[in-house]
Amino acid sequence: MGVYPLDPADVERVEMGAFDISFVLSRPDGWLLEEDADGVHLAQTCFNLVLSEGALGGSEPFDEYLRHERTHNYLDGALGYERSPVATKLVGLIADLDRRVREGDSPTEVWTEIGPQAEILAAELGPRELLDQLDNELLAHLENMEPILRNGQWLPSFVRSAMDSRDLEDMVDSSLVGSMSTAGEMFSQYRHALQSVARLTGDGQLGRSIGAKAGQLTRGLLKSIDSLREALLLTDRLGDGAGEVFHALAVVLRPSQYRHMRQYLEAHFGPEQVRLAMKSMEAAEKLGTLDGFRSACRLALNGELHPLDLESLRQRFEDYLLRRVLPPVDLTVSAGSDLPVLERLRQTSAGVDALSGKIGLDRKSVDLVGELAEREVIGQAVRRSVSDGDGERLKALHEELEANHRSALIECLAEQLKPSVEYEDYLYNRVGRALSEHPLWPSIGEVGLEKEVVDGVERLFMGGKGGV
Repeated sequence: MGVYPLDPADVERVEMGAFDISFVLSRPDGWLLEEDADGVHLAQTCFNLVLSEGALGGSEPFDEYLRHERTHNYLDGALGYERSPVATKLVGLIADLDRRVREGDSPTEVWTEIGPQAEILAAELGPRELLDQLDNELLAHLENMEPILRNGQWLPSFVRSAMDSRDLEDMVDSSLVGSMSTAGEMFSQYRHALQSVARLTGDGQLGRSIGAKAGQLTRGLLKSIDSLREALLLTDRLGDGAGEVFHALAVVLRPSQYRHMRQYLEAHFGPEQVRLAMKSMEAAEKLGTLDGFRSACRLALNGELHPLDLESLRQRFEDYLLRRVLPPVDLTVSAGSDLPVLERLRQTSAGVDALSGKIGLDRKSVDLVGELAEREVIGQAVRRSVSDGDGERLKALHEELEANHRSALIECLAEQLKPSVEYEDYLYNRVGRALSEHPLWPSIGEVGLEKEVVDGVERLFMGGKGGV
């Protein structure tokens, strides 16, 4: 086994795969501890070494580590693999510097010894070259990364755009590097090597140039993972066989070329199909924003929201309903504010039924949406009358709504008039007297709603139905 001598007593069992022979070890031998690894593929051979379930302590996924190493077997045979000797040498020099400083050597003396060679190596390496060095390890860990990319644990680019460089680097370390296994470790080593050389070289042109490469490497990795994630989510929405196309592209393209994945998908599935999948995916991704939620509802009504995203919309919709809040979508077809209230209510009811049918709300949720929508439409009309002090409009509104929406009208009136009542008025049973001073009270009296509105305001103070 070359540099990995095995004691037969340490081999718990041997796993045979189509392209590999994997030795499962019962305890972490010295080589594993030194490399801080749970498994290793011996390059250009069929052999893997992996810690057993018992040696892992039962807390780590043996199957995941075995699958990772077996992927290296496939890639060895399909692509071949060779790491950059320049990058390897630079990482080794900086690791040696760090070790010697920890042991008490002077950083200046160590840098005087290795600095010239390290500067030459760092100047020779480009960010794209270093990014592409992660290729084999990213592929080996891709299956384990896919759930993370799918399930919202990776901040999309529109969220990251507001971050400064330090926050961005912290986010990369906390959210990305740990999920990338060996590829994450390699990225951290490359970035640390560049940053160390830049710091020790100083503020001259060479130091600034090398320091810039560390930032370019971070941004390049983010862009590559964004592109990989976008392609993965698109293929989830492009139908049968799309997953195979995604994995084929991941093998053929290097990380710096992942940005071309979408173009390949457009060529394979057609630009229009990819465009529709992209619209659905982007709307679902921005469901937490007002525009994103409204966009997803429009797509759902038009039958353009993918089933995966319909489920996300339904969950978001029900989150609003749990708080008894009407989801922020205008369900009317026409320009709502100028319509007669009954027509707005009719259109809203039809919109609720249509949208509910598209996203699969249960009957209880549909009824609650209808109730909240009724309150919102009538509330808008009442607010307009109260703010304008328009008693005639209020009387017309009562005449229009009296037959079928009387209780909602009273609740909305109570909510709008409550601010004109002091808490002391409520305590001393003077709500009616306080309301009688409101400019609209005569109009409310003309339609015979005084007592019900007073009762409604008192319920609001008690925190009852319709409370604020």
